[in-house]
Amino acid sequence: MLRKKQIRGIAILCFAVILAGVISACTGGPADRKLSELDDEALVQYLAEHDISIPADLEASAIRDAIAGLEAEPDRDAPVVGWTEYAAFYEELRGLVKAYDQITP
Repeated sequence: MLRKKQIRGIAILCFAVILAGVISACTGGPADRKLSELDDEALVQYLAEHDISIPADLEASAIRDAIAGLEAEPDRDAPVVGWTEYAAFYEELRGLVKAYDQITP
């Protein structure tokens, strides 16, 4: 009977340790850092998950620069470009950055 109590105690302790690990792993997600700090692959994936299509010939560094600017000043004016597709993309980024900032602590 004492052995069963010891095994039960060890099982509860193991469960508590695993639960603590899962909880701490879940809290360290990408929302803990700025959107502009994501690596290229994660940034492109995040945009795709939010149905934002990246215009052709636009590099990840240009996207990251635009996002960093919007993180610093979300209501800044869009850059003046003759490329209508980029202007629409920039406005989609603005909405995404504002939404992302609301979920970050």
